[in-house]
Amino acid sequence: MLASATNGPGTRKPLRELAAARGIRIGTALDPALVDSDSSYGALVTTQFDSVTPEKAMKWKHLICDRQSRAEVDAIMVANPAQAEDEVVD
Repeated sequence: MLASATNGPGTRKPLRELAAARGIRIGTALDPALVDSDSSYGALVTTQFDSVTPEKAMKWKHLICDRQSRAEVDAIMVANPAQAEDEVVD
């Protein structure tokens, strides 16, 4: 599992804070199925990253015009929680 970088003796800061201090964002691709099945995965993403991209949901082969498509549902499952945590969704 990804660990925060050490910033001084015994102090750990999330990667998103270290990146922000340098004026950059740090992100990851997010799999909604893993968020549903593993709470530590979602917590790690929320703590460490300030930008998320749907792992597969926004790829052309997964997009269907039907508004109830799984791709749309997956994209929403990534976007809504990310925006609530003030993360950028690419």
